Amino acid sequence: MLKISIKIDNQSTYRIDLEEEYSPVEFIDIFENHIAKVKKLSDIPNSSLISKDIIRFETNNLFDALDAKIQKMPGLIHKDHKTMRSYQFEKNVKGGQGFIWLAPRNKSLWVYFKKENFNTFDKEKKTINDGSTWGEYPMMKVHDQKDVKYAYELAESTYKYHQLYSSK
Repeated sequence: MLKISIKIDNQSTYRIDLEEEYSPVEFIDIFENHIAKVKKLSDIPNSSLISKDIIRFETNNLFDALDAKIQKMPGLIHKDHKTMRSYQFEKNVKGGQGFIWLAPRNKSLWVYFKKENFNTFDKEKKTINDGSTWGEYPMMKVHDQKDVKYAYELAESTYKYHQLYSSK
């Protein structure tokens, strides 16, 4: 049996009893590969960091168009997640801080809205609001720029409603 010592720094030294079936060079190569994987994993930032520089999902032109419009609304912050970007109000409003979620899906975009009675906002009846969607949030599937415009109008109506309602 061979003994290998691996010194990481002044305080960390590992002593390993190596069985005869492994050569020291082979073991060190395997060990270095594992250390490299651990270093890569430790470099991955938290998936819910608030940052516009970290995008974990693949965007498309519909996402980019609607996202640019929503980012201009004051009093919102966004978080990037693995499959979507979420926007929420900086301060608490009735019903929680969540405002809108944008989830790119290939060439389309799924938009989830804050839970509301969308009958007052959704004149064209384009939202699915039957409790069958993610989190039972009202959802709209966006397929073209016309839909982007309409989704923004819905978001803007909801935003104005909450700004008015929360200021009272």
